[in-house]
Amino acid sequence: MVDDVLNAVRDEYVGNTLGDDHRFLDSDTIASTTEVNKDGSPVRYRLKGIDAPETTKYLTTGVKPGTAGSERANAALQSLC
Repeated sequence: MVDDVLNAVRDEYVGNTLGDDHRFLDSDTIASTTEVNKDGSPVRYRLKGIDAPETTKYLTTGVKPGTAGSERANAALQSLC
């Protein structure tokens, strides 16, 4: 199943952007915009082989600070969107 999903993501990937069915959560994680897990949360996929700093996240429960280098990682990620 994971291979099928990753193949679908790879087929959808064009240039530097993801299609409408997936979005970047951070530098090494994407989430489905159409599929949810049993808890109702979007299905998430970690990108193997990428070890990126965690970016700062703004959640409904507060701010989760990023790790060292996250500002540059976030800037690089934004250039892909």
